[in-house]
Amino acid sequence: MAALSASGCRPNDNDKVPARLAYFKGLLADTDTTAVNFRSAFQLQQVAVNKVSLVTKASTCASAATAVNTVRGTPGVLRQVWVYALGTNYAVEDPTISEPAAGATPIYLFNGSWVAKPILMY
Repeated sequence: MAALSASGCRPNDNDKVPARLAYFKGLLADTDTTAVNFRSAFQLQQVAVNKVSLVTKASTCASAATAVNTVRGTPGVLRQVWVYALGTNYAVEDPTISEPAAGATPIYLFNGSWVAKPILMY
C-alpha cells in the first residue's frame, strides 16, 4: 500500500459500509425503546433514514480524521476514514484502528462542529 500524503475519504466497501449504514438507519429512525436508549446514551437525535448517508466530500473526511486524532491524542496521523452523516452529527470509522481488548472497532461520534460524543464500539 502506498504511503498516505493526506487524510481523506476511504473508498467505499461492499460489506462494512452498507452494514454500518443499515445499523445507523435502524437505530436513528426507529422509535422502539432500544433505539431511544441508544440515541440517549450516545447523544444522538432521531433522524429520518434519508438523513443517514456515507460522506464522500474530501474536506469533510479530512476534518473527521483530524477530529479522530484529537480524541486519540495522535496529532498529525494521516487517516483514510469512512464518515457517516447522521442528520447533523457524524460517525467516523478508521478500520485500521482496533481495540483488541474490547474485540471491536471504535466508531467516533461527533456533532457538526467536530465536538466528540461517546465512542461507539462496533
